Amino acid sequence: MTPLGMRTVGVFLLVLCWWLFTPVPIGVSSFFGLALWVVVGVLPAKDAFGYFGHWINIFLIASFGIAAALHTTGAARRYALTMLNLSFIRGRPWRLFTIYFVACGILSAFTSNTASTIIFISLALPLLETAGIKKGDKFALFFILSIAWAANFGGMITPVGTVINIVAMGIVEEMTGYYMGFGQWCIPGVLIFIITTIVTILVVRYVMRPDISALKALDSKFLTEELKKMGPMHLGEKLAWGFLALAVICWMIPDPIRYISTDIYAVIKEPLNWGVTAIIIVTIMCMVPYKAGGERRTLLTFRDWAANVDLGTVSLVAICLALAGVLGNPETGIIETLSGALSPVVSGLAPLAMVVVLSLVTVMMANFMSHMTSMTVWVLVGVTLSTQLGVGNPVALAIAITAAANMGGAFPSATTTTAIVYGTGFITIPEMLRSGLLITIISAILAGLIGYLVACVVFPWPV
Repeated sequence: MTPLGMRTVGVFLLVLCWWLFTPVPIGVSSFFGLALWVVVGVLPAKDAFGYFGHWINIFLIASFGIAAALHTTGAARRYALTMLNLSFIRGRPWRLFTIYFVACGILSAFTSNTASTIIFISLALPLLETAGIKKGDKFALFFILSIAWAANFGGMITPVGTVINIVAMGIVEEMTGYYMGFGQWCIPGVLIFIITTIVTILVVRYVMRPDISALKALDSKFLTEELKKMGPMHLGEKLAWGFLALAVICWMIPDPIRYISTDIYAVIKEPLNWGVTAIIIVTIMCMVPYKAGGERRTLLTFRDWAANVDLGTVSLVAICLALAGVLGNPETGIIETLSGALSPVVSGLAPLAMVVVLSLVTVMMANFMSHMTSMTVWVLVGVTLSTQLGVGNPVALAIAITAAANMGGAFPSATTTTAIVYGTGFITIPEMLRSGLLITIISAILAGLIGYLVACVVFPWPV
């Protein structure tokens, strides 16, 4: 490793320690890391801080605005209540458990995992109270804990489902030049969510075996009353869903055209960049008026949009993208060093064996610390080894590792979703570890293998 590479790694290790032990918020340490790279001569200032303007960050900022509109208009809450009030789940606790899990996961595919968790927790607590279920009940424990799992697993469905998906795509693009389409990502993402949902329900029902008798007589009175309080769906909610649908269509349009006509794709690639279309759609949302409760307002206010943009997340994305770019610089010698150190360990492994190993280490790390940290470290290592040693498909490997990172949820510090459900008081740490480790490890291995195999078809390598 060259002196430049040593300075690069030294700064990153310092930032990584701060991410793990959080003496300051993660966003602060990310800003500081970029500044230090400028000080030690790794990057010029315009390049280091230019990653804030990367299209992935622009896309992320706009996505925060779309999610804000879904919540401020009440569209997200109505969706949750409607899904849970379906007639075929009344008096059937396992159907309730399943639809609750699926509904939370689907919402999490388009809004933040944290927001989805908060919405479904706010519905779960009075629902359990109505059924007379108190803290200490085993079913309540799994019912509440499954919300965190569903939010994390559902975040894998789309690129916008969680920040780590977008960062993983950016890292792959920076390191290999491989562009992943929105629709392409969704193919393995949906399959991963389906499999992990089935695994969770089967393990909870047939291995954990909680008592469900208290829920058998539960009717939909609470849910019906909550829906009545909201009144009929107003124009703002319809518009919020409409603009989300428009955004998804715009994000997916380039994918099929890419295979139909490369000439047309070359023309529309930049104008229909995810970040560009997302910003245009959110800007229009800030200008569209509607009436609700006799009050006239716009679908999205800039204040609500700005309040939902997490600057710490934006800075975290910037430093991860910068790191991927720096690793590709041959003057650092980092890639050669990594390959030389780890190649004896993985050179004899088949691609699927490598997927299992990296999925396990990723989810175990993600169970106790930031999903972003776990994904970033192991995607960088995995893509480097795969490309340097010629083992497997590096793009598919990155998806498998990202999927495994999304499965982490066995400890309160794993992610904000697990912290939120732990804060309800229905769950103890030993109980979370006993049930969470089993489900997250099984899910991570299956998600990694399925994600890798499907992604190998969707994202062929070499291109």
